[in-house]
Amino acid sequence: MTPEAYKYSEAPEALEEQLALLGLDVGEGGDYTNLDKTADGGKNRKTAVFYDLNKNKPAEGYDLSTLTRYFNDMVATRLVTEESMDLVNNAESIEDLNGISFVTMLLDRFNAVNYQTHSDIPVETKKSTLQDLVTRYDNLGSDENCNAVLQKLLDKRPSDGYARSQATTDALDTALTEVVEDETTLETFIKGLTLDVKEDFEGLDLTLDTKIEEISGTGRMADLFTKMSELGEGYSVKSIQGIEDYNMVNVKAAIVNLMMAEGRTTLEDLDNVTISIDVVYCYGVAEQTATYKFSFDISKLKSGNGEAEG
Repeated sequence: MTPEAYKYSEAPEALEEQLALLGLDVGEGGDYTNLDKTADGGKNRKTAVFYDLNKNKPAEGYDLSTLTRYFNDMVATRLVTEESMDLVNNAESIEDLNGISFVTMLLDRFNAVNYQTHSDIPVETKKSTLQDLVTRYDNLGSDENCNAVLQKLLDKRPSDGYARSQATTDALDTALTEVVEDETTLETFIKGLTLDVKEDFEGLDLTLDTKIEEISGTGRMADLFTKMSELGEGYSVKSIQGIEDYNMVNVKAAIVNLMMAEGRTTLEDLDNVTISIDVVYCYGVAEQTATYKFSFDISKLKSGNGEAEG
């Protein structure tokens, strides 16, 4: 087959006999023959080996040593890319993915090759792209984010599976971008919240002697609860002080317990007390905790007999 007439899809049938005569392993049961999975409804990756052989051919043509080395390397690489793709396509859950082992096996393989391009992509580019995916995944910062990325990878999987290993790494790249964007958006949202709140009970019919357990709610904390029900599009609250099935009643009970800690019983006992309330906000797949700090100022309250305090 001349360069002008070269058709890599026809190359296996046309060239296997000549490769065998040169001593290359193209016989039944070898790694090369295992690249043809058409009998099981899969792809014939033999053609990809011949494509890469043609694209990586030295200007002066192949000598036997280089041809053998490249051929064996390319067969080994295509076996790994198939294994990587199959791992993703056969996964029934994110646990089956074993993290991003489908990426690290590719990176290990491309770090070992001797030729220059893979499906027209420079090997150095493949290596840097794969390393970037590994670095970005490792920098996600939490198991929850890692799991979110892996779930997106499975959710994006076509009904008939990813057609190529490249498609799986492209999908991972997109998933990583989406999760990081969700995290960044939520982080910006939380930075815009007012987390330090002063509660002075102004405008409420309360006195210093009022029992904490009897109050129906405090002004600032009631405002906070209202704001949580009016979040912008895409934002939600997962839990308030650990309560996921939250409403005004059970949240109030949790907050009152915090206010009554250390033996406090009346509003007078709250003077200069600060309590922390954890709220878990969500955006997309991102979850982050915002800790509100409520500081109590009782200077505007009066005792039950009407005398001003302070």
